Amino acid sequence: MNLDIRFFQDHRFAAFDPSSGLETPLAGISAVLIRHPSLALSENLLPRLVDVGSLGSESVGAVFDAIDGCLAAKRPAGVDAAFKADASLQRVAEHLGHQSVRSLGRFGKYWVRVWDPHVLMHLLWIWPAEELRRLFGPISTWCLFLPGEIVPIERHALAGCGVEGVERRHQAVLDISILNTALAGLVWTHDEMACLGPSLWAHVALARLDHQLHDEADLALFARQAHRWSIDFVKHPEIKNALSMSQDGETLYRDALAQIDEQRMRRIEIELSA
Repeated sequence: MNLDIRFFQDHRFAAFDPSSGLETPLAGISAVLIRHPSLALSENLLPRLVDVGSLGSESVGAVFDAIDGCLAAKRPAGVDAAFKADASLQRVAEHLGHQSVRSLGRFGKYWVRVWDPHVLMHLLWIWPAEELRRLFGPISTWCLFLPGEIVPIERHALAGCGVEGVERRHQAVLDISILNTALAGLVWTHDEMACLGPSLWAHVALARLDHQLHDEADLALFARQAHRWSIDFVKHPEIKNALSMSQDGETLYRDALAQIDEQRMRRIEIELSA
């Protein structure tokens, strides 16, 4: 989807990241915080929902120019999402705020940044369609602003069964930060996420179960390596030794790998890539 000024006439509500760097074009614009009434969070952590469609052409143009420049450079756009919704600005903000606190079974209640495109892109494969429709509520179209692309998701087109098993689904939600750390070292598009997300998560689960890795950075590194080289990379003698060292409960997997000479590590990478 391409971005032009008319975009905000159709998708008039937009959620802006509090650290977006768009303070100047947003200065003086009325906004509603997306917050759950039971959470006493700093406003610096909460996104602002703005009715961009109601702004004058000069304000819309300033917001458009700031976002378009970020998209062209494939940087975070400063806006997390834009919505079409048959509801008021206040109603949409309240709905998203209530949806942000989720009960994850035995894991307890968590604040889930559902408006964050790097969270929602995983929820789309983790949650079944009925749960996603509850998340959307009055929103008919939800546009994710990802680095270099805008992805529209239509409520009527939501489909799929999600991750099998409620507890596994809860664990997958808790692992989203690990998955995003793993993705930071990969080249991907949203269209690939329906396959790439579950694949990376399977590698995370294997790292926990078979290799007793529990540190989040180690799990992300393992998942990225398994994706890059195939899961058989664990059979390489020096990788196998690093994994064995990490099972003592004191040595991190990445620290064990760091003990391998840099030149030798490059050679290992060539061997695994062959």
